[in-house]
Amino acid sequence: MLTDLLFVYGTLKRGGRNHGLLSTAEFLGEAKTESRFRLIDCGDYPAMLEHLAAPLEIEGELYRIVEALLPTLDRLEDEGTLYRRVAVAVLPLEGSAPRPTTAWTYLWLGRTERFPLVPGSVWNVR
Repeated sequence: MLTDLLFVYGTLKRGGRNHGLLSTAEFLGEAKTESRFRLIDCGDYPAMLEHLAAPLEIEGELYRIVEALLPTLDRLEDEGTLYRRVAVAVLPLEGSAPRPTTAWTYLWLGRTERFPLVPGSVWNVR
Protein backbone atom coordinates (compact mmCIF):
# COMPACT_ATOMS: atom_id res chain seq x y z
CA MET A 1 0.00 0.00 0.00
CA LEU A 2 1.38 3.42 -0.94
CA THR A 3 1.58 6.03 1.82
CA ASP A 4 2.34 9.70 2.00
CA LEU A 5 2.76 12.38 4.64
CA LEU A 6 0.32 15.25 5.13
CA PHE A 7 0.81 18.44 7.18
CA VAL A 8 -2.45 20.01 8.36
CA TYR A 9 -2.94 23.37 10.07
CA GLY A 10 -6.70 24.02 10.11
CA THR A 11 -10.00 22.13 10.05
CA LEU A 12 -8.28 18.77 9.44
CA LYS A 13 -6.48 18.97 12.81
CA ARG A 14 -7.73 16.92 15.77
CA GLY A 15 -10.94 18.52 16.99
CA GLY A 16 -11.54 20.22 13.64
CA ARG A 17 -14.78 19.72 11.73
CA ASN A 18 -13.03 17.92 8.83
CA HIS A 19 -10.76 15.73 10.96
CA GLY A 20 -13.01 12.72 10.29
CA LEU A 21 -11.53 12.52 6.79
CA LEU A 22 -8.28 11.46 8.47
CA SER A 23 -9.88 8.62 10.46
CA THR A 24 -7.69 6.06 8.68
CA ALA A 25 -4.54 8.19 8.88
CA GLU A 26 -1.75 7.64 11.37
CA PHE A 27 -1.06 10.66 13.60
CA LEU A 28 2.72 11.14 13.73
CA GLY A 29 2.84 14.18 15.97
CA GLU A 30 2.89 17.92 16.01
CA ALA A 31 5.15 19.61 13.50
CA LYS A 32 6.00 23.00 12.03
CA THR A 33 6.99 24.37 8.65
CA GLU A 34 10.13 26.29 7.92
CA SER A 35 9.83 30.05 8.45
CA ARG A 36 8.33 31.26 5.15
CA PHE A 37 4.57 31.19 5.61
CA ARG A 38 1.69 32.99 7.34
CA LEU A 39 -1.89 32.07 8.05
CA ILE A 40 -4.88 34.18 7.14
CA ASP A 41 -8.22 33.92 8.93
CA CYS A 42 -10.96 33.14 6.39
CA GLY A 43 -13.63 32.95 9.11
CA ASP A 44 -14.47 29.26 9.50
CA TYR A 45 -11.07 28.08 8.31
CA PRO A 46 -7.51 29.31 7.88
CA ALA A 47 -5.36 29.44 4.79
CA MET A 48 -1.59 29.22 4.59
CA LEU A 49 0.38 31.28 2.10
CA GLU A 50 3.96 32.18 1.40
CA HIS A 51 4.71 35.48 3.14
CA LEU A 52 8.24 36.70 2.66
CA ALA A 53 7.75 40.08 4.39
CA ALA A 54 6.97 38.65 7.84
CA PRO A 55 7.29 34.84 7.68
CA LEU A 56 6.60 32.46 10.54
CA GLU A 57 6.96 28.75 11.21
CA ILE A 58 3.40 27.44 10.99
CA GLU A 59 2.49 24.83 13.60
CA GLY A 60 0.22 21.92 12.79
CA GLU A 61 -0.04 18.15 12.75
CA LEU A 62 1.67 15.49 10.66
CA TYR A 63 -0.13 12.36 9.40
CA ARG A 64 0.75 9.31 7.37
CA ILE A 65 -2.05 8.80 4.85
CA VAL A 66 -2.77 6.36 2.08
CA GLU A 67 -2.24 7.94 -1.32
CA ALA A 68 -5.84 7.09 -2.30
CA LEU A 69 -7.03 9.74 0.21
CA LEU A 70 -5.42 12.61 -1.71
CA PRO A 71 -8.25 13.03 -4.28
CA THR A 72 -10.78 13.35 -1.41
CA LEU A 73 -8.61 15.97 0.30
CA ASP A 74 -8.08 17.76 -3.02
CA ARG A 75 -11.88 18.02 -3.42
CA LEU A 76 -12.29 19.32 0.14
CA GLU A 77 -9.64 21.98 -0.43
CA ASP A 78 -10.88 22.82 -3.95
CA GLU A 79 -7.35 22.08 -5.16
CA GLY A 80 -6.43 24.13 -8.21
CA THR A 81 -9.01 26.84 -7.48
CA LEU A 82 -8.77 27.88 -3.81
CA TYR A 83 -5.73 25.87 -2.74
CA ARG A 84 -2.72 24.23 -4.35
CA ARG A 85 -1.30 21.01 -2.92
CA VAL A 86 2.45 21.36 -2.50
CA ALA A 87 5.27 19.54 -0.75
CA VAL A 88 6.86 21.49 2.10
CA ALA A 89 9.64 20.81 4.58
CA VAL A 90 8.36 20.12 8.09
CA LEU A 91 10.17 19.72 11.39
CA PRO A 92 9.07 17.98 14.58
CA LEU A 93 7.89 20.07 17.52
CA GLU A 94 9.95 19.02 20.52
CA GLY A 95 10.54 15.49 19.28
CA SER A 96 6.89 14.64 18.62
CA ALA A 97 7.16 13.88 14.88
CA PRO A 98 9.75 11.41 13.56
CA ARG A 99 12.38 13.75 12.03
CA PRO A 100 12.66 16.59 9.50
CA THR A 101 10.82 15.48 6.40
CA THR A 102 8.70 16.60 3.46
CA ALA A 103 4.92 16.48 3.53
CA TRP A 104 1.97 17.53 1.41
CA THR A 105 0.02 20.60 2.51
CA TYR A 106 -2.34 23.09 0.94
CA LEU A 107 -1.41 26.69 0.10
CA TRP A 108 -3.98 29.41 -0.58
CA LEU A 109 -4.45 30.54 -4.19
CA GLY A 110 -7.27 33.03 -3.58
CA ARG A 111 -7.21 36.74 -2.94
CA THR A 112 -6.00 37.82 0.48
CA GLU A 113 -7.00 41.48 0.84
CA ARG A 114 -10.19 40.92 2.84
CA PHE A 115 -8.74 38.37 5.25
CA PRO A 116 -6.68 39.36 8.30
CA LEU A 117 -3.40 37.67 9.14
CA VAL A 118 -3.55 35.28 12.07
CA PRO A 119 -1.34 37.01 14.68
CA GLY A 120 0.72 33.91 15.47
CA SER A 121 1.78 30.61 13.99
CA VAL A 122 -1.20 28.49 15.13
CA TRP A 123 -4.85 28.49 14.06
CA ASN A 124 -7.04 27.42 16.94
CA VAL A 125 -9.63 24.83 15.93
CA ARG A 126 -13.17 26.20 16.19
